[in-house]
Amino acid sequence: MLITGKIYFMRVPFGREMENFVALLTHCAEENQIWINTGKQIRNPDARYKYSINNSESDNLAEKYLPFEITDTKDSDECRRIMSGISYRDTNFSIADWGSSGIPNVESFLVQIMAHDLIEYVQISIDLAHGYASSAYAELNITANEFCRTLMSLPNHNALPTAQFNIKRSEKNLIDLKNYYN
Repeated sequence: MLITGKIYFMRVPFGREMENFVALLTHCAEENQIWINTGKQIRNPDARYKYSINNSESDNLAEKYLPFEITDTKDSDECRRIMSGISYRDTNFSIADWGSSGIPNVESFLVQIMAHDLIEYVQISIDLAHGYASSAYAELNITANEFCRTLMSLPNHNALPTAQFNIKRSEKNLIDLKNYYN
């Protein structure tokens, strides 16, 4: 399983702004006991292929997005621990052990980063391999605090469903930003 995505910006970050933004992402990920690799730091070969990451210069910033992968640790290119603790039945599943599953940590991470004023929205995918989400779930538009509940409501057949989520700002995010600027 892969957890990958793109962070779409309201505007292209300039100067040290991108370095500071990536440092914030790393801090939020560590705080939630997950890891995030961005841009050319993406390690998983399937994720690198999905986002056309190679040794040449990337034009992702020209398109106003930053590709990322979420992994178990800094030295890993997978997310087995994050996906652990999930109980499967014939047609549904649940997080059986909230203490061992990292899915709630991913939601908490998303809630935290969505308050940043550079972010327009985050597209996040849970993929089996090769980084492509099922077309049946290509456009799930949710807020960050709906991530676990929405994921757990998707149909499955004894496996975590592949899905792509477009994480939009919640009203709370917008209120927080308005208060920040006032």
